[in-house]
Amino acid sequence: MRKTLTAAALTLGLLNTGCALNSTAQATESNVAENSAPIPVSLKKGQVISYILINSKRSDEAQSVRQDYYEKAFPLASGYGLQRLINLQVPTSFVGETKRDAVTLFSYPDMASEAGLANHPDWPAIKAMRPDAWDELIIFTGELESNLAFNFDPTKAYTLAVAEINPDAPEAYNAYMSGIEPGLNEMGGRFIYRMINPKIESHGKQYDKDVQVTLVEWDDLSTIGRYTSTDIYKANAKFFSDGVRGFEFFQIAPAG
Repeated sequence: MRKTLTAAALTLGLLNTGCALNSTAQATESNVAENSAPIPVSLKKGQVISYILINSKRSDEAQSVRQDYYEKAFPLASGYGLQRLINLQVPTSFVGETKRDAVTLFSYPDMASEAGLANHPDWPAIKAMRPDAWDELIIFTGELESNLAFNFDPTKAYTLAVAEINPDAPEAYNAYMSGIEPGLNEMGGRFIYRMINPKIESHGKQYDKDVQVTLVEWDDLSTIGRYTSTDIYKANAKFFSDGVRGFEFFQIAPAG
């Protein structure tokens, strides 16, 4: 019973996104770098992409630990081909209990490279520093099944959705995503990349293995609010309610 109530509340929150966005979209868009050039992301099939969701501790001690972590982690990881693709801010959180500070995208050449870092004898001690530096550091990692190429276009809006799938209705969320995609495309939006059942690292929130992380491009920020108010979206809302037991949905934008 608790899962049903939680899913219903999440659905209502997502549907109500339209009311909030219609009044705040213009102000929020103005805070995102309007004159910056598009930022390209281009990866090949077999490469590995990671989303890192960041919530930092604010103390001087934590800042010192973060600096120490960076100085140890990145030189080691770069030896395995780790590359920072883009730093992203989180201008707006629409659904979810936690306001993320930032999101960073990283890539590896392949799964063997990612595993090589994880198995390095020095890596466990470096990873153990994370709880002292961040309230939460959540990493979703997946291998690309096809080429991925897109631009973070400053004239567009982008969101990240993290869905924890309900094991009692494992296909409902897929039905929801299939149902909403045609209407999304008609309004100038598109699914850029769905990461399904990623590898998850977290010392904060704990997830079951069945998770989907979806990056979406919208024609502009106001499109999100208008789309969640359409009949086609509402017709698929039951699949969302049945299919998830946890959900985060927030705007992301290049950090400048």
